[in-house]
Amino acid sequence: EDYGLEDEIPQSDIDEAERQRALGRSIYDPRGRSVEMLTNLVKLDREVRAAAIVHAPATYAPSRRLTLSGGSQLSAYATSDPLGIFSAALDGTLVMRPNTLVLGQPAWSAIRRHPKLVNAVKGNLTNEGMITREQLAELLEIQRVLDGEAFVNVARKGQSANLARVWGKHAAFIYLDRAAAQNRGVTFGMTAQLGTRFAGSWQSRDVGLQGGEVVRVGERVKELVVAQDCGFLVQNVVA
Repeated sequence: EDYGLEDEIPQSDIDEAERQRALGRSIYDPRGRSVEMLTNLVKLDREVRAAAIVHAPATYAPSRRLTLSGGSQLSAYATSDPLGIFSAALDGTLVMRPNTLVLGQPAWSAIRRHPKLVNAVKGNLTNEGMITREQLAELLEIQRVLDGEAFVNVARKGQSANLARVWGKHAAFIYLDRAAAQNRGVTFGMTAQLGTRFAGSWQSRDVGLQGGEVVRVGERVKELVVAQDCGFLVQNVVA
């Protein structure tokens, strides 16, 4: 599927930027800056789509979902059992044990301070402090712990900004194999891609008084879940 965004640059901005660079007063390039901005937004849009899949209950088989509430949530330090919950998730997939844990930032902020996890990582020496993603990965014997920190502005253009987190308060345990292909190997999901990311520009008479350029950045990709049973979702990890 095609995903792209474009930006308009008045010719007067392009000419003035060139004049300032020629005088040695600036290194600003409006075309380059536009491409950078659009690329960041295209990548953010891709992350939003991925989050909507990875943290969606419907992505997972009913037997591979667990919803926490009240004292079982990992923000309830005194009553919750993070190692028991994580072990159940790691043992709850079909054939392939998860090698990747994907958390939303609110969940990770609570989990990294959980006294039982701190104690387990620190060798029963202390319940205080915080653990790193690498330490949690080693404890759980998985390859990676990823935490989604991104925000997205969900307001319509022209309205006041309304920032929302891209990733929810959930924990997705998934098995990923970068070497898997269409006819061999197993992986929870993959991104199908045609070609490389595109960037281009063209002249337009409808930009500014003197005309200008339209810059467009995009890619042809499709996020796919191809082995549903190789994932396990723990919903509402924190309150």
